[in-house]
Amino acid sequence: RLRDAGFDEQIAPRPDCSLLFFHPHGAAGPRFRLRRAPDDGERWTLAGDATTIAHPRLLEIARAEPSRFSTSALLRPIVQDTLLPTVAYVGGPGEINYFAELPPLYVELGAHIPLVVPRGRFRCLDARARRLLRELGLSPDDASRPLAELSDRLPARGPPGAPDPAALRRRVDETLAPALEAILAAALAGDPSLARAADRTRATVTRAVGRFAGRYERAWLARDTVTSDRFERLRAALCPDGVPQERAYAWPSLAGRLGWRVLKRMVLDSLERDGAFQTALRDIEP
Repeated sequence: RLRDAGFDEQIAPRPDCSLLFFHPHGAAGPRFRLRRAPDDGERWTLAGDATTIAHPRLLEIARAEPSRFSTSALLRPIVQDTLLPTVAYVGGPGEINYFAELPPLYVELGAHIPLVVPRGRFRCLDARARRLLRELGLSPDDASRPLAELSDRLPARGPPGAPDPAALRRRVDETLAPALEAILAAALAGDPSLARAADRTRATVTRAVGRFAGRYERAWLARDTVTSDRFERLRAALCPDGVPQERAYAWPSLAGRLGWRVLKRMVLDSLERDGAFQTALRDIEP
């Protein structure tokens, strides 16, 4: 039904699989998905392993050593709500998306689905991060992008007399492209049958020059250590090690830098201003 409505499928249905994982070597050992053996409703196989286990034997293990079983993403919330009855489930975007597929399972297992509340997602843009953004001419979201993708937007200084990447591209457009077209036109005037060869030549030259200009831009940026160092400092503040700030720096870290009262006030002000039920990442600026 999600697919038919145009939504992404969160977890692919596996009709022959259990929602449990089995740990054959003990609770601390590796886990395997349990799959019904083909044409045999009384035996299970371990996904990726040739081992088979009889259904009665699995039930014996479940009674004696329940810790040798662990839950899948779809079963985990139901287990949590059974052990600790839940009024509201607070989760990030990925966790909330799972709940699109959970209602039938709650019904099947006789559990009550809780209210689902999106976790507040905040990114702290302190004075230092804002200064770096201004100097680099970037947006906060750019901190998560590879440096090479931003090369045409970042300020860079090359060696004296060398054209900047934009000037180099303009020179290509103003001189090389017209010259190539003139050469091809002259050749086609002499032999129109070369039209396809001319198209291939035009595409090959354009592609090769574009690749060269891209390498020049990256080399230009790499020479400018000031710009690259600024970008790395910005990335460390907003997207450390390539992960969102909220996943790398816990609230105590930000509270220690800003003061917990300041941080709390800014978060509450944002929630009051924009509403609590949002999944979008919101920026706070102390």
